[in-house]
Amino acid sequence: MRYAYGVLIGALLSGVIFIGSAIIRVAGFGVSDPMILRSLWSAFISWFAISITLLIVPPIIVHFMNPTKAKEFLIFEVGGVAFFTPFWLGLAAELTGTPWPTVFIDGVENALPFLGPDGSIWGMNIGGFVVTSVMLFSLLLGLYLLRPSFIVKMISTAVPTTTGPPAKKQAPAKGGPPAPSIDAELPNISRPVADDAALKRLRTFLTELTVAEPVINALVSAGVTTLEDLVTTPADKLAEYARLDERTAKELYSAIQKKAWFSV
Repeated sequence: MRYAYGVLIGALLSGVIFIGSAIIRVAGFGVSDPMILRSLWSAFISWFAISITLLIVPPIIVHFMNPTKAKEFLIFEVGGVAFFTPFWLGLAAELTGTPWPTVFIDGVENALPFLGPDGSIWGMNIGGFVVTSVMLFSLLLGLYLLRPSFIVKMISTAVPTTTGPPAKKQAPAKGGPPAPSIDAELPNISRPVADDAALKRLRTFLTELTVAEPVINALVSAGVTTLEDLVTTPADKLAEYARLDERTAKELYSAIQKKAWFSV
């Protein structure tokens, strides 16, 4: 479910930004008073600054509240904003009375404020080719960032995992001395101990999927000790660790991914 919430956040942020800009433009229809037009332009500049703040502040807040989720939230936000920006731009154009194809063909006037040579702020016009190119890139970027597999990959790189089975001790050669163990070579290094809270979350997660206790124990014994480990373990490894047939392992992998990303 957090996947859906993350995409929704990105979509709402881009919507608020473009719709707010459209409202300011609509307020200037039929207005000829220079003072009012100047006030509307000032409001547009202020809204531009507010829009940047809306995009920057949420990831910062999430970082301070839960640093482990900051990277995931940032991917959701950037992906959602990028994917839905072309839609909101077209809708904002329609609200201002401009057909959306016209925006992609003719461009947008006074689209971005910039500092002029005399120190005043001017409106920058953006041509149709630039608008179309940027919107197409934005759509493709959103599709790329919002892939569940990409999000899993980016998150797993920040969390050390131990998805492989424990190393087997080397058997002594026949007629020769026993091979030295890891403990003998590294006497001052203790074996990693799984965190109790992480193991409990993992077991609860798998139990809710009606996974049998022997299968859970086999996965834990193979080094799958956290939810991050479980989500990033491919189906063939699940089959190997828990001694499942290929079809059952694929069904379990699919159920894990659905529950992890869509809570279903």
